[in-house]
Amino acid sequence: MIKILNKMEEYLVALCLAIMIVLNFGNVLSRYVFKSSWSFTEEMQLILFIWVIMLASAIAYKRLEHLGLPLILDVVPKTIKKSLIIFAGLVSVFLIALLFISGVEMITEQIKFQQTTSVLGLPEWVAGISIPLGSIFIVIRVVQSTIHQLFND
Repeated sequence: MIKILNKMEEYLVALCLAIMIVLNFGNVLSRYVFKSSWSFTEEMQLILFIWVIMLASAIAYKRLEHLGLPLILDVVPKTIKKSLIIFAGLVSVFLIALLFISGVEMITEQIKFQQTTSVLGLPEWVAGISIPLGSIFIVIRVVQSTIHQLFND
């Protein structure tokens, strides 16, 4: 299950980035060659960028490259260090849980009011669902990271 999750995160980020590059290149080419801009690219890139941010945050936790304060952990005794790691993990899970709840509330409203994007007319929840789904990925990775730090340091 974790191996599938590992690959899925990375492939989705790579796919989103590849689509963003193609859209951006195509739009620039279209502007300079055909003197016509693709109006939908900005909207698509924004949606893809939100997905990339959420998934890349989970990947950063997986690789232990997330924001942290190793200076503090390096100077405290081992017993306090473990307590600080647990505290940081719990605070991170709590904050991401708040993000998850806000994301669910947001997409509920988007669905309720049938909001669509201005150019493509896509349902707004297509972009919005990246927040709760990304939050789930991040929480899984925060828990993994916390356990890894507790038992491998």
